[in-house]
Amino acid sequence: MSVKLLKERTANYHLLSEGLVYPTFYEGLLPVLRNALADGKVEAQAGVGKGIWNVSTDSMNDVTLSGAKITGMDSITGDVVILPKLFRRLKEYFSLGNTTLDGFLTYLAGAADRFLDLTQPDPKEQIGLHRIVEITNGGTVRMTIPSEKILFKPK
Repeated sequence: MSVKLLKERTANYHLLSEGLVYPTFYEGLLPVLRNALADGKVEAQAGVGKGIWNVSTDSMNDVTLSGAKITGMDSITGDVVILPKLFRRLKEYFSLGNTTLDGFLTYLAGAADRFLDLTQPDPKEQIGLHRIVEITNGGTVRMTIPSEKILFKPK
């Protein structure tokens, strides 16, 4: 399929360009297709943005990279919009009875998500999202690279 057809005819590109989904890529997707799909996010971010990329003050928008104060399950289910993989790891962590983020980075290391950081010139497999997640300012959680620059490997 040509890149032009991908952009014109696929649901994935349409959803990305409307800001309705995150660009999340797994090993096996050809780089040319991955890059074309990532363009959908760029399109959605243009101007004030669409969907999760809308930066107007009256909308909930993505805070995966800018960070959000996380104080528990209510924070992630009602207060913020974040990358679903990060949301799931936080949900799992709090579902285990944790009430602070003190052990979250250790939890991420143990979850053993495998991925490539595509911001690197020669990406090598990394294990554990603790390598690309930070906790700062007493509970602000953020990822350090955008999701379209992460190539996840299936578990």
